[in-house]
Amino acid sequence: MSGEEHLACAVDISAYTYLIAAGTLPENRDSAGQSGLAAAWHHNAYAIPLSKGEQYDLINQKRAALMAKDAPQAIEARAIACIKAAIAKAEAE
Repeated sequence: MSGEEHLACAVDISAYTYLIAAGTLPENRDSAGQSGLAAAWHHNAYAIPLSKGEQYDLINQKRAALMAKDAPQAIEARAIACIKAAIAKAEAE
C-alpha cells in the first residue's frame, strides 16, 4: 500500500467514525471498536516514511471534502476494508 493509499484510509476511517457518531450509519461494533487503532496505523504508515509529524489538519480537511461528495455507504465500505487491512497487518506481526 502506498503512502497516499494509507492517507486515504486514514481519511475514510475518520469519515466513517463521524458518520456513525452522527447517526448516518449504524454502528458496527467490531469495525467501530477497531477504527481508532486502524486510523492511527494508517496515519503513521503515511506520515513516518515521509518524516512528517501528525497530519490531523490534513486528515480533517480531506474528511470534510470526502463527506461532502461521497455516499456514506461507499465511505463505510472503504473504511471497513482499511480497518481489516490494518488489523490483519497487526495480527501478522
